Amino acid sequence: MYSPYAMLDVFHAESASDISGQSSVKYMDSLSAHHNVLFQEDGLETQHNGIGQDPIQNASSRLEKFIRCLKVFVKHNGFDANGFLSHLDVIQSELADIERPLQEVVISEELSSQLHFVKHFFYVMSISSYSIVIDVTCDPLIIHAAELRVLVLALLNSHGLPDFEVEQYFSKVSYLRKRLMLLQVEYKHFADVAPSVPVILFASLHESQGVLGSVASQLSTIRDSFV
Repeated sequence: MYSPYAMLDVFHAESASDISGQSSVKYMDSLSAHHNVLFQEDGLETQHNGIGQDPIQNASSRLEKFIRCLKVFVKHNGFDANGFLSHLDVIQSELADIERPLQEVVISEELSSQLHFVKHFFYVMSISSYSIVIDVTCDPLIIHAAELRVLVLALLNSHGLPDFEVEQYFSKVSYLRKRLMLLQVEYKHFADVAPSVPVILFASLHESQGVLGSVASQLSTIRDSFV
C-alpha cells in the first residue's frame, strides 16, 4: 500500500544515518569537548566577564560562539534532537548568561537583531525537539517539517545571513529546497483531510520557505556578480 510519507521516511532514514554514521561514543566525546570549551561554568566568569571588557563586543562574540555550539547538533542532513534535549539546561543557562548584561546597557540595532535571531534559533530547536522526541502523538509530517526548519536555520550565521562556513553550503541549499517541495505536497494532502492544521506545522513550512527563498536569491546575486 502506498504511504503518503514514503519519501519522507527516506529523508528521515538519511538523517538518522548522517547522525549515527560515527559511533555514538565518538560523537558524544566530540560534543562534550565542544561543550566544555563553550559552556564550562568554571571558565565563564574569567573568559566572558573580565575587567575592562566591553559588554557589547563581548556579547556579540559570545553569540557567535553560542550559535556554533547549537549547530553541533545539526549533523549533515539530520538534527540530533535527543542530544540537544540532553544538554538543554546548560545551553539555556548560557544564553541567559549572555543576555543578562545586555539588559543594563543600550545596545545597537545590529546587536539587538543578532540576539533576536540567536534566541529564535534556540527557540525553534527547543520546540522542534519536543515534537520529534517527546510528543508521541505528533504526525510524521509535523516531525519532518520541524526538523527541516532547524536544518534551514542552520544555514545562517548569528546575524541571520548565509553562513558560507557551513560545509557543502550550496549543495545543502539545493537538497533542502527539494525536501521542502516534497513536504509542501504532503502538506496539501494533510490540510485536505485534517480538521485543523497545527500551528507548528504551518510555521515550520512557512519559515523554511521564506529562508530558503531568501538564501537562494542572495546566492543568485553573488553568482551573477562573478559573471
